[in-house]
Amino acid sequence: MSGSPPSSGRSSRVLSFPTGTFYIRSGIAGLVLDIESGFLKDPTKAGARVQLAHRKSSKTGTDSFPQREQQLWRTEEGYIVNVRTGHVLDIQGGKF
Repeated sequence: MSGSPPSSGRSSRVLSFPTGTFYIRSGIAGLVLDIESGFLKDPTKAGARVQLAHRKSSKTGTDSFPQREQQLWRTEEGYIVNVRTGHVLDIQGGKF
């Protein structure tokens, strides 16, 4: 019997997060995490859905900063926090 814990099959590689705000981009599709627009009418409401979307630019007009904020994230006390809503990124049911 080994003194090592059983392997979960997951990599133990440690990643670091950038400082400031950042996008979370899919390495396969090149799309970024975005808060579903219907949930933005009441930013205090928990349970917003996250979807993949094309990255919004910093131009004015339809790609204004408030719309871009829903795609921006930051770290705070070990949590990933959406810039627009202030809510943390979580997985429904706590498992993935």
